[in-house]
Amino acid sequence: QLYHGPVLTEGATSDAEQYTYSAVWLLFGVALLAAGIALRSLPLRIASAAVV
Repeated sequence: QLYHGPVLTEGATSDAEQYTYSAVWLLFGVALLAAGIALRSLPLRIASAAVV
């Protein structure tokens, strides 16, 4: 509701909204990488590469 108000299907996706989605996915990928390093988990590190 931050970008579209009460009706989420109205209006185009703004640049700010797209950048927010990108930043969240990047942070998720970095968190996966950090967890993979901390836990010495190859699958988590591979998942990080797939997300980022």
